[in-house]
Amino acid sequence: KAEINLSPPNPKFPTISFLAACALRPLAPEESMKIHLITVGKTKEAHFRDAIHHYEEIISRLAEFTYFEAREISNDPVREGQALLELLAKRGFVGHGKAKIILLEVEGKGMSSEAFAEKIGRARDSGTQDYVFLIGGAFGFSGKLREALASAEKLSLAPLTFTHELARVVLCEQIYRALHILSGSKYHHS
Repeated sequence: KAEINLSPPNPKFPTISFLAACALRPLAPEESMKIHLITVGKTKEAHFRDAIHHYEEIISRLAEFTYFEAREISNDPVREGQALLELLAKRGFVGHGKAKIILLEVEGKGMSSEAFAEKIGRARDSGTQDYVFLIGGAFGFSGKLREALASAEKLSLAPLTFTHELARVVLCEQIYRALHILSGSKYHHS
C-alpha cells in the first residue's frame, strides 16, 4: 500500500498518510477544535499527576488541550453539580451550540479506540469548537447536572470500575491515541 506524505499548514497536526488525508481534511488554525478535560477534585497521587502532566504535554503537540481540576464539594453532589454548571457557563461551553460536552459515567456508552477517534474527528470536521470531557466527583453527577446537560453524550471507559484518578489517566491516553489514529501515525496498532 503506497503512502504519500502531506504537510498540512497547521503545525499542530503531524504529517499524515494519503489515506488518512482522504478521510480527514486538515483544519486551519482558526477552525481547529480545542479539547478540554474538566475533573472534580485534585489528583492526589504523585504518579497519576505525573502521568496526566505527561499526557498534557504530548496531547498539546497534536491539538489544543486543557486540563482543569474543579474544586470538590465533599458529600454534596448537588452543590458540586451547580459549581460545574457555573464553570461550564463561565468558560463559554454552554448556550452557543459550538461545544460538545461528554460526561464520563458508568452507564455511558463504551466504544473502541477507533470509534472514539472517529467521533472526535466527526465533531472536529463539523465545526465543533470545544470538545469538553467531564469526570465527576466521588458521588458522580447530580440529577440536576444531568438534567441541565441532557444533550451531553455519556461515555464509559469500560464496564470495570476505576478510581477517578486512574480514569483521568486512561482518558488522557485515549485522547492521545485518538489524535494519532486521526493523523494516521503508527502509534495505534489495530
